[in-house]
Amino acid sequence: MQPDFSVQGAIPVPRQRWTVIALCVLIVLVLLLVQLSTLRQASLKFGIAHNRHALDTQQQTLRVNLDLIRGYAHFLSNDERICQDLNTHKQGKGSEELNKALVQIASLNEVNAAFLLDANGLCVASSKPSFVGNNYSFRPYFIRALQNGESLYVAQGVTSKQLGIYFGLA
Repeated sequence: MQPDFSVQGAIPVPRQRWTVIALCVLIVLVLLLVQLSTLRQASLKFGIAHNRHALDTQQQTLRVNLDLIRGYAHFLSNDERICQDLNTHKQGKGSEELNKALVQIASLNEVNAAFLLDANGLCVASSKPSFVGNNYSFRPYFIRALQNGESLYVAQGVTSKQLGIYFGLA
């Protein structure tokens, strides 16, 4: 015997009708799930596109900043006054004027430090006084700059202990 689900006074609904109603509800739920899935995929695509745009913008900013730093490095390496200043100072110490210029360069480019190394890797001038007198000849950016004329190296600083992008120009 089948249970009686009818309500007193209600018009009896045949079993096929309940099946059709349940099937319609199921179809509506499936359509909603498909729509939600489509919205999720669109949202993910938008998120990926947004993140890609943000990364492209940051990449372009980094390139511009590296080009500026490269320009300052070329300027410093070709400036006669700076070369004379470095040649006249002994014990790996550049003039206070040169150190102040490096402080300004670092500040303008929002970099942690700007410093000059002699041909032996000795820091002769820096925007950070703690760098002056240290030898960085073992650092890959120095070695690669001597080998290739220019180098770019990402590492933790041995003096600053901060992660950085090191640019070398020989």
